[in-house]
Amino acid sequence: MWSQPGSISLGADAAVLTIGFFTSLFAAYAFFGWVPVVLTTLAMPMDQAVHSALVFNLAGVAGSLLNA
Repeated sequence: MWSQPGSISLGADAAVLTIGFFTSLFAAYAFFGWVPVVLTTLAMPMDQAVHSALVFNLAGVAGSLLNA
């Protein structure tokens, strides 16, 4: 029922979790990094675009803390 430490199945599980974690981390980094670029492309001033990205990021943190 339980796998032994160092077994193949635990290594595969750890690899899948690691890949999933870094994929999610990259997606968040890419999204928050590109939001100001997309907003300035839509004719928003750069300072307002950066402020909007900051507010969006902080609202995500607040939402996560409120739902915890």
